[in-house]
Amino acid sequence: MEIRKIHLSEVEEYCKLQYRAYPSMRLGSKADFDSFIERVKKSFDTNEFSLYGSFEKEGMVGSMTLYNFQINYLGEWLPIEGIGSVAVDLLHKREHVCQKMLAWAEQNMIQQKIPLAFLFPFRPDFYVPMGYGYGPMLYQYAMDPAFLPHTGDKSKLCFLTQEHIPLIRDFENRMDSSSHGYFKKQDRELSNFFDRISFQKVGFIRDNHLEGWMVFNTQLPDPKNFLRSHLYIYEWWNETSEARMAFLSFLYSQKDQYEQIVYNTVDPSLMHVVKDPRSDKQKMIAPFISHPVGQASTSIFYSVIDHGEIFKKLVIYKGKDGCEPFDWEIHKTFPVNHTQKVSWPFKTKMNQKKPMISTSQSVASSILMGSLHLEEAVRWNIASVTPEKSIKEMDEYLRLPVPYGNPDC
Repeated sequence: MEIRKIHLSEVEEYCKLQYRAYPSMRLGSKADFDSFIERVKKSFDTNEFSLYGSFEKEGMVGSMTLYNFQINYLGEWLPIEGIGSVAVDLLHKREHVCQKMLAWAEQNMIQQKIPLAFLFPFRPDFYVPMGYGYGPMLYQYAMDPAFLPHTGDKSKLCFLTQEHIPLIRDFENRMDSSSHGYFKKQDRELSNFFDRISFQKVGFIRDNHLEGWMVFNTQLPDPKNFLRSHLYIYEWWNETSEARMAFLSFLYSQKDQYEQIVYNTVDPSLMHVVKDPRSDKQKMIAPFISHPVGQASTSIFYSVIDHGEIFKKLVIYKGKDGCEPFDWEIHKTFPVNHTQKVSWPFKTKMNQKKPMISTSQSVASSILMGSLHLEEAVRWNIASVTPEKSIKEMDEYLRLPVPYGNPDC
């Protein structure tokens, strides 16, 4: 099996494989399929992502897209590679094509010194054994706009056009630098928002300075009734409290048109802002009097490819004096069963016996990204610490900020 970048002449073959693997694309006519081919050719092999194929004698049997991003890891920009659009030809399923492509991708990351990877899993039970750990819980709120606060000043809100892209880029760079887990916004992502006429872009601008922006569109919960509509938010970031309150007032003012405001975020505190956060006023959850507030789900998955490099960044961020030296034993089942030990990156006292953490690769990835705490992992018996008296101190040392932000793949 050969894995390599696909050539421009192979784009049609790539598109056929993608369509067979993802029938939900719903390319119902030859014109739809030809349009898909042209879109792929238009964005073929950029600096931001590349298309790869897995080839046997009979041709392309698998494909994937590798995305080049940068992530704010504890205040420092690090390269992170996204793995997306993984597809296997229908005639070659259960032949480990996907596993071979992922193993190749991770080996390629090691060679390029890329310490982190991420993906959005089609099947979590497939990717967890391969070392990909759960990211933070994603909350989808479905809020009645009539119950949102509306004390903000909307006068500085305006629709954004492509002329505002420099302002948006500057704003995103400031926001991306402010929190652990943010991805640096790419030109492709901004272009996607402005290329789609159905997406509305609204910004809060003060003194020619963007302090917040929102991207949304309208979705119909019942296709047979066009009078029912939901406002679906794809992007919403605020740098100031004034911008945040202005957008809440804007959303409140839509109460005559939209039944619900749908918004995905890793922040559970939004519930406290809404006077009535119930997503379904006709439903309660037994056996107690409790009410559904949107949905919670998994989303982004992370894998730490270079544990030693990430361990060094962690110790620099936390300080080497914040915890006694320790080792981390990481059990991997992919691509082969083996155990890797990551050691404290500074010299320790002679003959000093260090505490040992023991986890799987996926659990280690979640802890080192901040979406799982060591103490929680020990409680559920998916991690162990010896001696046990070290658990509290090590848990405090390894508690990281919740990673914010999902890239647009």
